[in-house]
Amino acid sequence: GKTRTTTQPAIALEDLIRPFVLRRTKSERGIAEQLPPKTYTNWVVPMTADQAALYAALVATARNSGQRDKKASAMALGTKLRKIANHPAHYRGDVPQGNLAEQSGKLAKLDELVTEITQAGEAVLVFTQFVEMG
Repeated sequence: GKTRTTTQPAIALEDLIRPFVLRRTKSERGIAEQLPPKTYTNWVVPMTADQAALYAALVATARNSGQRDKKASAMALGTKLRKIANHPAHYRGDVPQGNLAEQSGKLAKLDELVTEITQAGEAVLVFTQFVEMG
């Protein structure tokens, strides 16, 4: 498996945001009733050059490999590609350095949206399919 190294800034950030992060699922009793009606908005968000390179390399590797269990391989590939689309560090399993939003088109858009929403005095609730990123 991948080895994860945690840096002091990452630990400090985790300590800072821990009170604001709740690990819940929508299927938990009472959670769905507390949520506002679901709205859908789609944005086409370009990947960064690093994301696009990782994505293309992974797709090329998958095409060239002779996997026996095609269904399992496709599911694993889909998960890896979704992680790359989230953030390169999410796929690599490492601790990201520098400006995180600059390294991921999706995270840059999320940062923009959260800023707009909170500046308008509204609250934000983000659901994700992954427990952790990185």
